[in-house]
Amino acid sequence: MDRKRGQWLRPVGMTDEGELYPTQYRLSDCSEPEPWDIIEVPLYETVSRKPHHPEDRKIAGTPWGLIERGSPTRTLLRTLENVCASGPDLFGCTGKRTLPAAIPKQKNPASLTLIRPAETRIKVEPNPQYLTIGELPSHRYRVRFFLNGALYELPLTDTRFKKRLRYFDTGYYTLSEVGLPPGKIPYLVCSLGEPYKGYCYKLVATVLMPPD
Repeated sequence: MDRKRGQWLRPVGMTDEGELYPTQYRLSDCSEPEPWDIIEVPLYETVSRKPHHPEDRKIAGTPWGLIERGSPTRTLLRTLENVCASGPDLFGCTGKRTLPAAIPKQKNPASLTLIRPAETRIKVEPNPQYLTIGELPSHRYRVRFFLNGALYELPLTDTRFKKRLRYFDTGYYTLSEVGLPPGKIPYLVCSLGEPYKGYCYKLVATVLMPPD
């Protein structure tokens, strides 16, 4: 988030896909960004070139600076609570996908948003591609939650969080069953993927646990 403007930003690489590599997001102290870090990211662009991803900003290629590491301040947590989407719509609708052309037409165009649903479950399911390719992970993961009455079940792409799910069998699990502290309600960073067969699909990019 841009602390000065209060806007979401998505640092992206120089390729069309925008993928970032470890050498690009490594901090000036040679560590990698951690949840709740406050960092300074030099950016090359001030405006996104992708209407369906208005938050995208290409990185400048210079090291990222670590400003603060540790538990978030109360001020930061209040800011997050204020920007959490209340639903039921997520990116303009309650479906699992949206048209890329519809995003710029929204009142507040966005492909990133923060939510904090009261009840969240993790779904572990077979990866159908594994049966034909044989080299991909045998399972894939989804996040199931209600947002102001609307049911969502979105793909999970959070690499850090998926590591804790590697040895779970197929099924639905509460957050405490996958090792998170009981009673803690996480923030979910939701995003829109790149267009695929004419649509941008919704996903959960990060599961962010509040401090103790």
